[in-house]
Parts: sequence; structure tokens; C-alpha cells
Amino acid sequence: MPELPEVEVIRRELEPLICGKTFAVPVLHMPTSVQYPSPDEFIRRLAGRRVDSVSRKGKYLIINLGPGALVVHLRMTGNLLFSEQGALEESRFLRVSLPFTDASTLYFSDMRRFGRIWLIDNAADLSEIVLKRTGPDIYTDVARDQFLSLLSSRKRAKVKALLLDQRFVAGMGNIYTDECLYRSGIHPRRAIASLNPAEADNLYSAIQSVLEEGIVYGGTSFRDYRNAQGAPGEFQNKLSVYGRKGSLCRCGASIQRTIVAGRGTYFCPQCQQETVEPGERIDCMLIIGLTGGIASGKSTVARMLEEKGVQLLDADRIAREAVEPGRPAWQEIVDWLGPSILLPDRTIDRAKLGNLVFKDRKMLKRLNKIVHPWVGAQFMSRSEKIRQEDPDAVLVYDIPLLIEAGMQNIVDLVLLVYVPREIQIARLMQRDKLTHAEAVDRVDSQMLLDEKVNYADAVVDNSGSLSETANQVEKFWANRETYRKRKKR
Repeated sequence: MPELPEVEVIRRELEPLICGKTFAVPVLHMPTSVQYPSPDEFIRRLAGRRVDSVSRKGKYLIINLGPGALVVHLRMTGNLLFSEQGALEESRFLRVSLPFTDASTLYFSDMRRFGRIWLIDNAADLSEIVLKRTGPDIYTDVARDQFLSLLSSRKRAKVKALLLDQRFVAGMGNIYTDECLYRSGIHPRRAIASLNPAEADNLYSAIQSVLEEGIVYGGTSFRDYRNAQGAPGEFQNKLSVYGRKGSLCRCGASIQRTIVAGRGTYFCPQCQQETVEPGERIDCMLIIGLTGGIASGKSTVARMLEEKGVQLLDADRIAREAVEPGRPAWQEIVDWLGPSILLPDRTIDRAKLGNLVFKDRKMLKRLNKIVHPWVGAQFMSRSEKIRQEDPDAVLVYDIPLLIEAGMQNIVDLVLLVYVPREIQIARLMQRDKLTHAEAVDRVDSQMLLDEKVNYADAVVDNSGSLSETANQVEKFWANRETYRKRKKR
């Protein structure tokens, strides 16, 4: 995901290229990329507007148009590319074309379709509609004394979770936060209250220097990010810990990876020691990845865990939200399969869709590619909201394809609900009134449960009675912290 340095690089490149230019009529290849106003209003109101300057707040790029502004947030995979003449070379992910009257064009491309654009009339609307929940820019708006004061107001927070909170300060993301904490010698799970004045001061210095270096080296490009000219950044070659699990630190210790604030987190256990203050719990939110297979009884186990007071995020439920009428995933499915996939109320005919994709692995893979990015983003944002409201919560990710999607690496524990294949097929036939062949197709469209066992930290065998399953869930719950400590070793 582009962070502050990447957006600042784009800002510095674009300002001399587009200042003084006038927008022609924009082309919305994907209208849902425009967050505000309506697509028709956006087209009508942008044409004829002149660029005065280009600024930035946090991860938001702001193209100032005199009164009002065009605001862009790249989110996970967005790119903003400038061309003097000619079409974009790679157009598969082109979402919005923003031509100028001199034939040059600004192109907004976005593989995962999470990026958004706003056209705002005045400064008040900019603050209210776009930046309402955005804190001061950590690079340009926060002096050292102010930063130390802000830290002192959030003493109970964990340092990494706090830096990632865009309401606290804007601009920090996962990569640069890990690098800043490493450079300042602070473990990502440390509580703000445990930092002494020198550590807090060093943290501010590390943030400023790491962000500046990220800008100087053109940002970090692992896969998607490109600058306004289409070139990758180089800061990925300068990273000390991020993405370097197993590599040796300069002290000789091995870089480790863990989960903090719902994000993959890299640190040196020697240079960033995890100190514990009296009465402080280092292990706060526990994230359990609950998985299984179709008709394995995962929903039954989820209900049992809910009775324990866990916070549950259900991937199937969120996936249904992803394909509600008007959402980007819904539109992409309709464009792909045609209007015949819709019911009279314009919702997706899930039975028809299931019959299509479970018989064709390529179609199933394409459907997952459409829906999964939105589901993943929702998991991250909702998890962070829960964390802010209850830092000690136990959070359960109910995800059928947890392992297939590689999401076992973002949870603390993987709990697998297992049944033998023949029982799984029989239950599916009875539940969904399927033929044996149809049930086999659906079971075989997923990774076999016998393979998933190899990824699990704990297994609940749901092939017996309900009371037997409940006893296993009770045993897992009683020993959940033991499982977590064992996994860390």
C-alpha cells in the first residue's frame, strides 16, 4: 500500500507537470472509483477546472483547483500516471482518465479497485467529507514537542498500533512503521507508557529520517507502486527489517515476523527487546483464524466461540456485502457473467453462481479474485476498529478459505474444524439437497481437510456428537494462551 513517501514522490513529480493545466472532460472507466460527487456530476464539474498547485495530507494527494480540489487516495494498489501524449501502456486496470486540454493526461489505475477520487468544492467540504478522521500530517505538520505531547495523551496504546492510526497522525503505514521502530530500538508491542523520554525523542527522529529517506529513494516498490512517470521506487533495497524474516540483523540476531495490530510485523528481538512493565499484558488482542471446509460444521463451532464472548468476523457474511447491488464486485460479476446472473431484485443469484463456479476451477478462481480483496480490506479495517474499542478482545476470523488465501500468516492461531471426507459429502448432500456428484464437485473445489490439518495449531473433530464437539471447543478455549505461547516458540 502506498504510504506517505510514495504519495509525496508523486506530488513532487506532478506539481511542475500539471500546474497551470486545465482539465478536459474526464472518462470514468470504472465509475465507482469516484467517491464524491456522483459520476455524472464529477464529469460535469471537473471539465474546465485549472490546476493551481498539488499538495498532500497523510496518504491523500490533493490537486488544488482554486476553490475546491481533486483528491486521490491510492489505497492498496492505486497508481497515478502522467503522460504528455498517448494512451496508457498497461490499460487492464485503468479506472479513470483525466485528460487536460493540451492533450496530456493523468491516468488513475488500480488493480484491486479500492482507490478513490473526490471532487470537492471548498476547504470546508475537504475537511468534512474527505479528511474528517485524519490527524495531522506526521511529516509536515507535527513538530517534535507536539509529537511528544500527542504520545503522552495515549499512554495505554501500543506503539505500532498507535502509529498506524491515521486519526492520531496521518501518513504512517506498515512498512515505514516497522523501519522507524527498528531504527529507534523499540519493540512494536511496547506500550507508550513504557517509553522513556529518550526513546520517545528517538522515535520522532527515526520517523522523520526514515520518511525522508523513503522520499529520496523514490518510495518502496515490492509489486504495484510506480511513481507518476511509471518508474518503481528503490527504498525496498534499503529496508532493514520489513520483509526480511530470517535475515541477519547487524547485531547477528535473526529478523523475526509476528502479528501486531492485525499486520505482519518485522523486528529484531535483540535490538528491539520486548520489555514488560509491572502489571502490563504484552499479549493483548488474540486473533484466531477459524477454518474448515464446506459442511464441516465450522458455523457450529463459531457459535460456540461466540458464546465465549469473542468478536466474530464472518468472511461469508462480508463476501455477501461485497456483491450487494452497486458495489464494485457486483458490477464486475455482472460485466463478466451478464445480467442473467441477477434475480429480479438485481441481487446476485447465488444458487446459479454456485452451480457455475463449483464446476469450473478457473471460474472459481476468477470469482475469488473479484471478491477476496474487498473482504480482506474489510477484515483489516473492522479488526482495527475492534482493537481501538477493546484492546484485550479475542477476535475470530471465520474464513473457509483461510489457508488457500494465505491468511494463516495474519492470525495468531489457526483452529481447524475437521470431518472425514465421506461425512462431509453426506452432510452437504443432505443440507443443500445435492446429488452425490454435485457434492463431490463442491468439496473438491476446496483444499482437502486432510491437507489443512498440516497448517492448524488446533483441530476440532466434528464427526461425532454435538456434545463431543462442544467439549473439544471448551478444551481449546481453556488452553488458547498455551497454544499461542507454543506457536511463538
